Amino acid sequence: MDTWSRGRVTLVGDAAYSPGPAVGGGTGLAVVGAFTLAHHLIRHDHVTAYRRTEQAMTGAVRQARKVAPAALRQLVPTGDVAARVAPHVLRLLASLPPTFLRAAFALQGADRVRLDDFVRPPPTARHLRTSSDADGRDRSERAGAARLQGHRGLLEGEPPASKETCMRRALAGAAAAAALTAAVLPTAAMAGNQIGINVVLTSDLTAGQQAELSTFGRINNSHPELDALTMRADEADLDDIRALPYVEAANADVPVTTGPVETSPFEDTLEGIATWNTDQIDVYDQAAAGDPREVAETGEGVYVAVLDTGLLRTWPHYFGTEHVAEELGISFGGGGGERGHVSSQPNKWQRDTNSHGTHVISSILGYNLDGAAVAGVAPQATVIPVKVLNQNGSGWSSVVAAGIDYVTDLKVSGALGDAPVVINMSLGGPAPDAFTQAAVERAVANGVLVVASAGNSGAAGMGYPGAYPEVISVAATGWTGQWTNATWWNTGDVADPTTAQEAYVADFSSRALTGQDLDVAAPGSNVVGPYQTNGQVSYYFLSGTSMAAPHVAGALALMAEANPGLTATEAESALEQSALPIGAGSREVLDGTGAPTTVSWGADATGAGLMNVPAAIELVR
Repeated sequence: MDTWSRGRVTLVGDAAYSPGPAVGGGTGLAVVGAFTLAHHLIRHDHVTAYRRTEQAMTGAVRQARKVAPAALRQLVPTGDVAARVAPHVLRLLASLPPTFLRAAFALQGADRVRLDDFVRPPPTARHLRTSSDADGRDRSERAGAARLQGHRGLLEGEPPASKETCMRRALAGAAAAAALTAAVLPTAAMAGNQIGINVVLTSDLTAGQQAELSTFGRINNSHPELDALTMRADEADLDDIRALPYVEAANADVPVTTGPVETSPFEDTLEGIATWNTDQIDVYDQAAAGDPREVAETGEGVYVAVLDTGLLRTWPHYFGTEHVAEELGISFGGGGGERGHVSSQPNKWQRDTNSHGTHVISSILGYNLDGAAVAGVAPQATVIPVKVLNQNGSGWSSVVAAGIDYVTDLKVSGALGDAPVVINMSLGGPAPDAFTQAAVERAVANGVLVVASAGNSGAAGMGYPGAYPEVISVAATGWTGQWTNATWWNTGDVADPTTAQEAYVADFSSRALTGQDLDVAAPGSNVVGPYQTNGQVSYYFLSGTSMAAPHVAGALALMAEANPGLTATEAESALEQSALPIGAGSREVLDGTGAPTTVSWGADATGAGLMNVPAAIELVR
């Protein structure tokens, strides 16, 4: 037998036990304390006290399953710990090696620990006095401190019992010390790599399911209309969450970003009404006298929600206040588990310092260029600014999903009347997210038209949500006449969308991989608009599918004005049928420095081709 004495407690163990991989002292104490104390409370009907220890016990379960050897993990229950833990307690504790028990007592000085220091004993408890030991020491211990599961604690002078009985008795005293240790251990010692997790359920969340999910971590937000929720939990528990029978899908919250933005060395822009990008899709003709508009629709009566970085403080200078729905503007923050929840911040949407969202909106509404009006695709639409990305232009898919759901709620509630609603998302992440897809599906099912950029990853494939089939995704095109002279952007003669010879697909524009759905292409290479880098009013040429998407969102506003009952399926079909096929090819173009370069692309880069706005409108009238 392997014995070890400390103070007035003697441990007796079987020397033949194999220690196996060591269990960390802090974790071991938490496991012993939480399990043993919980079982004691159950037996003595201390229901309230038991509930208080349930969270600590659950954390111990999770940690034990991570650090213990495989055989021990099989004994540690998962799921509803409160209902399952009792039958496993003795088997778990009896399987721990003596070295573990020594650590527990050594860390706590267990010679004076009593369970009733934490839980009042049952009314039948009494004091127990024993005879003096060989050194003449007289000891007394409260019976409540020596009793666990009906067994009397191991006191010096008692004859040794079986291995299992001895260990059970010894752990009765250790449990209270361990429970105290678990209570004061730093949170970081008990937790693994905490991440945000998005969960989509098979049906409505029940109280029992919520309780079980809570054993894995903290539930942050519930979205009952999507049968979805967000939570913060250990990354190692993701597979266990996915395996729950009522979970349809679960994944880590996916980071999303606007993607890298290419700025031009040219900052000087000249007066003008039409620009090359509105000319390429045949909304304006910048070569004709007076830059005439080629379509009758203006977007009037249509809402376009832009989910992005929000607007600069100076946004009224660029857009005025007539066509921005200030009362509906909102900001969402959090996500990724780092703040524990997705929060709504009503006033932050107009405190952006990134400028990305402001530039995106300028393609829809147009903008004031130092007193000259530069026209947008849908200049009389009403924009709803929804900030879902932070000041660095990045964020989380759970926040994007919350933004989508906010817009859908506006539509469903009747807050927007019968007005058509379009969502533009010039953003994307590298992986699909069940939460975001559920939000997109709900939006589309309720009549919202959803547009997203394809991404700026070239041959690496499209981003999400752009790659979802329900979303109208957009690739980026350019014009071969770019940078040929100082005023090319607003005075050049851009060919009408009847020939593809003057259009090219940008090399950064994401190609569609197998299973991804790329719909159309629109101007996205060297689009000028308001963009501030020093807090002062300024304008930049930007390139990205982020610039292409709002051209399509603006076109959808025109199409919805012509046909207010337009569905997502009808809109996508009209855009694809009317698009000018580009086909795989190469073009010789000039870059921003005037140097010639060759741009090439394949059939996977174009979708149905270059958007033709007048033709698409005619198809939906």
